Order: sequence, then structure tokens, then C-alpha cells
Amino acid sequence: MQRWEYLELVYLGLEAQWMDSNGESGRVSRVRQTHMLTDRMNELGAQGWELVGVVGIDEQYYRLIFKRPK
Repeated sequence: MQRWEYLELVYLGLEAQWMDSNGESGRVSRVRQTHMLTDRMNELGAQGWELVGVVGIDEQYYRLIFKRPK
């Protein structure tokens, strides 16, 4: 029987805070955040993860559910 492992990624749909290792902080624009999400999803795809669901928590937050064979 096929077994699966799951990964959950929480995405903030509006502008997000960021902080780097130097302690500087700021905001990431929605366009930049979308590119970051796409990059992260491509990384996960290269690792064998498949997006199987998106759950809207509210208008700001989304949970992206991934799975891959165990």
C-alpha cells in the first residue's frame, strides 16, 4: 500500500514582514512575495512534493498542502 508524507505551507496573502540576520526589517511587496512563493513551490516540486490542496483561512492567510510518496 502506498504511503504518503505531507507538508503544510502557510502563505500570508498581504504584505509580509521580513527580518534579516542583521536585525533589519521591512515589508515585502505583494509582487515580491508572489515570486518568493513561486520559487518556494518550485523548490518543493523539485524535491518531489505535489500541491494537493489550498485552504483559505481568511482573506489574508492560506494553507498550501503538499504530499509525496514516503
